Amino acid sequence: MTSRALAMIAPMRGPIPPTLIALTFATGLVDATAFLGLGGVFIGNMTGNVVFFGIALTGAGLAKTEATVVALVAFAVGGALAGRLRLLQSARAIHVMRRMLPVEIGVVVLATIAAFSLGVDSDRDRLIIVAILAIAIGLQNATVHALAIPDLTTTVVTQQLSGIGSDALDVEDARAQLVRRVIALVAMLAGAVVAALLIRVSVELALAAALASLLVSVAVFLVMSRYTREPTTSPPAPSDGGG
Repeated sequence: MTSRALAMIAPMRGPIPPTLIALTFATGLVDATAFLGLGGVFIGNMTGNVVFFGIALTGAGLAKTEATVVALVAFAVGGALAGRLRLLQSARAIHVMRRMLPVEIGVVVLATIAAFSLGVDSDRDRLIIVAILAIAIGLQNATVHALAIPDLTTTVVTQQLSGIGSDALDVEDARAQLVRRVIALVAMLAGAVVAALLIRVSVELALAAALASLLVSVAVFLVMSRYTREPTTSPPAPSDGGG
């Protein structure tokens, strides 16, 4: 393999980047499912929900105040839960992910069970499912933010889109980042497409697929962790990201 080819795949080495890509796919699936089947609300994109909330306050009828408020509050609760459970208290990214993934899957299992048992016909039932899912993704987002992996936030792709254009101007120095950003964009897009197709059958099926995608994330993490030796250095300090 040439040195150029090695440079291209370098940003995906180790268990963390591939796992975050899998989580990005899952987030796209969850966000599209919630938007199409749970009241026109986002689960991972809180910037969109703030905009929706502003629209709802005007009475424009394009968004529901209750759904956006529930998603925003539950997302914050998920972030706080990550801290309370001490999921972030490790200098090693592998240890942080190992603590976070089972908790997130457990919460999404609860949301899936709620969807199948309660259904999604009433506003109350949809809000319950939105709240549970937002807690899961908020927990995920807080964990990924603490890891501070460049260009792999798993919940938004604003930086990836802006970075693709700027990276193209300096190919030699930023090719690895460009590859990672494109992969993240495709993962989010693929998750949304899968959700849009499955939701034609039922919201419950789309949520079950989201759960399955999280299990795939765990499988990717476990397999890659077995064959990867993590560096002993601590992850960089978290930086603020858009979205």
